[in-house]
Amino acid sequence: MNDRGPHLAELRDTKQRRLDALEVQASQFGFETPAHITNEIDQLRIDLARLSMADAPPVSDDVRKVLRRYDAIDLITQTVAGVVVRLTLIEQAYKADGGERVRRQVRLNLWLGLISFLLIVLIIRFVL
Repeated sequence: MNDRGPHLAELRDTKQRRLDALEVQASQFGFETPAHITNEIDQLRIDLARLSMADAPPVSDDVRKVLRRYDAIDLITQTVAGVVVRLTLIEQAYKADGGERVRRQVRLNLWLGLISFLLIVLIIRFVL
């Protein structure tokens, strides 16, 4: 280990404790685990993997390209999941409400969907 070894070890331990706590929460929620918990669990796993490779030899450019693709795919997945959750909430609100508030929200969500679509196209075009 280099001179950053103790700091990296402490950082790994802290992230591992946070991951353990979130996994307990996720197991308590079961299938209804909120997205922010599953997203943070995924991110902590990625962070821990990167920290474990901190003392490893440098990574080739090909591997870096693959990692960028996985990050882009992760962003696309999270964006699509957010849109699906939003549409589900709109559907529920429409059923409960007369509709005017929901119509405004639908217009806003159409813009959100358009922006999300453009983001996905840009990522696919320039990253993948």
